[in-house]
Order: sequence, then structure tokens, then C-alpha cells
Amino acid sequence: MPFIEIEGRIQHYQIRGTGFPVLLGHSYLWDSSMWEPQIEVLSRSFQVIAPDLWGHGQSAGLPESTRTQGDLARHASRLLDALAIPQCAVVGLSVGGMWGAELALRDPARVRTLVMMDTDLGAEPNANRAQYFQMLDAIEALGSVPAYDHRGIGRITVLSCPRVAAWHIPRTFSALERVARTTTKIPPNGHVREA
Repeated sequence: MPFIEIEGRIQHYQIRGTGFPVLLGHSYLWDSSMWEPQIEVLSRSFQVIAPDLWGHGQSAGLPESTRTQGDLARHASRLLDALAIPQCAVVGLSVGGMWGAELALRDPARVRTLVMMDTDLGAEPNANRAQYFQMLDAIEALGSVPAYDHRGIGRITVLSCPRVAAWHIPRTFSALERVARTTTKIPPNGHVREA
């Protein structure tokens, strides 16, 4: 797997396929492997680039000067520069959509298409912040992000269900189970089969 040095830190990324480039940005507490089903399909027709966010997957911690989503957008731009990619589509989930939007604003000629999923460009609601901090407290106490075994859940739409929420927040687990029951009825083409 390839790595790039940005501002003195090492960032891991995946790159597969050929064709028009698609840059994928994952959410907090995941890594680029969350995109595996999408990478598998998209790389048949596109060049897919999926970096691990700083402090996630195989990437090092944040570069010291990083303070904003704009900084993360600048890092994504540096990765695209290193790969000699002048234009791409950006698909971002949560924080991936946040820095994707910043990248599109900073360099509109570079971002031909922007897809933002479960992304809010406003201030984080207090309830969400409390939930995230609760998860981060648990991760700190455990010393790592717990592994998530999805084998018994069936075909899950990774863009809809944060895997970490299932192990820590009981009310979220029931929602995850509901999503899992629903998505096992969804074939790869995305159409719901009648039960």
C-alpha cells in the first residue's frame, strides 16, 4: 500500500483502477477500508484514491500545523498533486465531505463533482459532540478502536452505519440492527427486494 509524506507526517492511501479519478474521504473512526465494496466496483471504470485520515488506519497523527478542514483539504490537494491528478470527483462521508467541500471551494477547477454524504458544514450539534466524545473516551480507555465483526450482519451499506457506534452506544446498536435487517434485502444493484 502506498504512503506519502505531507508536512512531515506519513499518510497512507489506497489507489486502484484506471480512468477518471475518484477521491474518497471516510468519516471519523473508520479508515479507507470502509470503502472496500465501493472501491471494488468503482475501480473497474475509474482510478480510485482513498486516503486514511490522519490518526486513522495506517496514517500517522495530524501534522502539527493542522487546525481546520481547510488544512485537510490542502493535504488532499498535495496528495492529488503528488499523483499528478489535475481533476477528480470527490466523494466524502461525514468529515470526508467536510474537507471535500473545502477542497471544492479552494480549487473548483480541480473538483469536477462533489458528493457529500451525512455531512454538515455547520457547527456540530451538542448531542452529536457528546456522543462522539463518549466514543472517544471509550477508545482511550481501551487503547484502540475495537474491531468490528460484520460477518453476521449480512450485506451492510457501509455509508449508513458507523461501526464504532454499535459497540458503545446501546440505543445505536438497535438502529444498526434495523439497518442490517433492511440492507440484507438490498442486492448489489441497490434496489430493495420485496420480502
